[in-house]
Amino acid sequence: MSAWSTKGENHTPVLMRVVIGASKPQASFGSTNSFTVERTLATHIKKAHRKPSVPEIFKCEHDGCEKTFDYKHVLDRHVHRVHDEPKPRKKRQDTIEASILDKLVGFTEEDGALKLPFACGIPGCGRRFNTEPLLKRHLTTIQHQSGDVTGSDVLRSMEEAANKNIRDMIELHLDSNAAEESKE
Repeated sequence: MSAWSTKGENHTPVLMRVVIGASKPQASFGSTNSFTVERTLATHIKKAHRKPSVPEIFKCEHDGCEKTFDYKHVLDRHVHRVHDEPKPRKKRQDTIEASILDKLVGFTEEDGALKLPFACGIPGCGRRFNTEPLLKRHLTTIQHQSGDVTGSDVLRSMEEAANKNIRDMIELHLDSNAAEESKE
């Protein structure tokens, strides 16, 4: 005697036949395998006993792209990452409200420079950050990889400025040591 097991009241039957009195659930469709876990049996049935007529293949339709995908969501992700133009980030609503409040309170750009001292050097960006690593991460984003001035250009100039500052400090230190030695 056998019965079809189900996973709930209103669900489709699990593709598994339970043989009353058997120690293990057995697969239907004439399979000789037996399984101790329903999930393993269901996976076996999906792979071994269901033959899809023709698997659907999703092809990228952009010019010059020959990629194909087994799943639509993977094609969508590919199109978004490879072919779509990067969209400009929307201003967060709280940022807009904060700027209105800043004007009401009398908060100026100079106050912003004190609070957020690291400004993006890309013309037209105007974003500011409170730490240098946040600014560097911002400069490496895709939105700053094209144009007259790129994020890489700004990073390079930041490194050159930092190196110049270090050289100037070393030179100043050496000059002060030389001045002290000449006094003695």
